[in-house]
Amino acid sequence: MYDDSFEFHDVSMARNNLIQLAIEKLRDWVFDRDEPFTINDIYLDANLSRGLCVNAEMMRAVRTSLLRLGCSILSTHGFIETFKPPGNRRIDSDLLMS
Repeated sequence: MYDDSFEFHDVSMARNNLIQLAIEKLRDWVFDRDEPFTINDIYLDANLSRGLCVNAEMMRAVRTSLLRLGCSILSTHGFIETFKPPGNRRIDSDLLMS
């Protein structure tokens, strides 16, 4: 009756799966960017943000994904961080798994 593929044996496994989902959804968008952006810009794009719920855990996963994709934080104003797209448009496969 239950599908074993959706069982999480610990919290870190669930977080890693969220990060993987976010990386898959954001990779092409981030690599196509030339201008700085915020997480708000991601959620304002309806096609991009589809499937990325708005809750604290997903927001942390999106932020972690951006850093793993090579983005850097340019500035922070309150809770809003401005990210700079990566100069190197490649992903080290070792960084994808944690």
